[in-house]
Amino acid sequence: SQLDFKIRNPDGGIYQNCLIIRELGLLDTDCNKQSCSACHTTAGSTWTLRSICEEEKRMYYFDLVAFPLYFRGYGEYMVEKVGDVWTWYDSITNITKAVLPVQEHLNYPIGRQTWDIKDPVCGQESGKRQLTLSPCTAGEFTCTDGTCISFARRCDLKFDCGDKTDESFCDIVNFPGDYRSKLPPRPVSDLSLPISVNVSMDTINIDTTTMLISVSYNLRMTWFDNRLI
Repeated sequence: SQLDFKIRNPDGGIYQNCLIIRELGLLDTDCNKQSCSACHTTAGSTWTLRSICEEEKRMYYFDLVAFPLYFRGYGEYMVEKVGDVWTWYDSITNITKAVLPVQEHLNYPIGRQTWDIKDPVCGQESGKRQLTLSPCTAGEFTCTDGTCISFARRCDLKFDCGDKTDESFCDIVNFPGDYRSKLPPRPVSDLSLPISVNVSMDTINIDTTTMLISVSYNLRMTWFDNRLI
């Protein structure tokens, strides 16, 4: 139900620019007065739903509406709780895009979660897909639980996320599952694969008795392997 003011509030005559929620309704009050709240969020923060492959940027952005709690998109999309599932849907066509079951340890759809796709997303017809609903800015990393840290603290050999996900997938080189190190990479075109060769000589020994020269050297060959990430 909608929250209304308590009887005889706002009481007028006194400039009071803040609100307190009470069982009988809202009260206007002095902003210096201390009060507690169940939760809080930064005013005006923009939430982003990532991994949805939209052409228009506005379709990625959402505002958090406090009561009842749901996410209102800048475009047609909405994310709200329907029954026992969080539902991402198109408010114009009323088509459900994906759902996220409410779990005992997961009351809200924020962070990096595995949704169940109901309508094609990024060419995927149905099934599980990881989506991220994040309040983080472009210079911040989204932890799986939805909290934000600076990108400078990502993969810095120290846990900064509460769930420790800032130190996950920090390998310098990622090998695909079907990678075969004994097979050369295939060039993008039909041209030969460019290879750079560097030779450095460590030691050289000349034996005049046997007329032999012994050389110790390092041969380094480098190339671009487009199979690696």
